Amino acid sequence: MDDPYASMGFALKQAQHALRVRLDADLKVIGLTMPQYAVLTSVYVEPGASNAALARRAFVAPQTMQEILVV
Repeated sequence: MDDPYASMGFALKQAQHALRVRLDADLKVIGLTMPQYAVLTSVYVEPGASNAALARRAFVAPQTMQEILVV
């Protein structure tokens, strides 16, 4: 196998991780988590979205989404 660090998938994962670290830091300043931000963004785009739809969009389990929504 070729050098795994040269693969497109690995490069995308590194970029995703860097973005997530930056977003987490920026959102922490305003008291939000990434899943909470995902909920707010999703509800803005689709008001009335179901718990299941919000969970899918935030990449969390429906149970976790329920906890986010209750808070």
